[in-house]
Amino acid sequence: MKSFVGVIVTGSLVFSFVGCKKAEDKSQLPFGHPSIEKVMQQSTADTPRKERSVMMSSDARDTWSAVRLIIYDRLAKTTKEYNVPIGSILALPDSKITIRVLTFVPDFTMNDKNITTASNIPKNPAAQVLIQAFGRNAWKGWLFSMHPDIHPFPHERFDIRLVGGVSK
Repeated sequence: MKSFVGVIVTGSLVFSFVGCKKAEDKSQLPFGHPSIEKVMQQSTADTPRKERSVMMSSDARDTWSAVRLIIYDRLAKTTKEYNVPIGSILALPDSKITIRVLTFVPDFTMNDKNITTASNIPKNPAAQVLIQAFGRNAWKGWLFSMHPDIHPFPHERFDIRLVGGVSK
């Protein structure tokens, strides 16, 4: 805490007072600079995702032929499970949405340059998908079986979840 002493002079009367002020933790930002909180929110929202190449062993590519997806339709209040071969497209019923399964990784791991699998055992299954709406790319990303709420497909009607891989 910082102490301060003040003196007020009004006419012929003099008032003095002593007070305390809490020390501020925040350093002063230049005039017109946005708050740190605002900068942090913008930096996470505006930062483009870095595209990494997917590196798979031939053993992993040869083991897995499809992925199993669960589609929740909030409008119809239905849940349906689909086996979708890797490289193929699933058209969602009564909609203009398609899901193309690009790749499946049984034990997802990532570094600065690559996405790969740590093993051929499904410890952290993930599938990269491309979702199109009305023939246009709407979302490309990863669905994680063990962590379905990490970067999910944002849609008001459909919730798409990865159950896991389907071996040959």
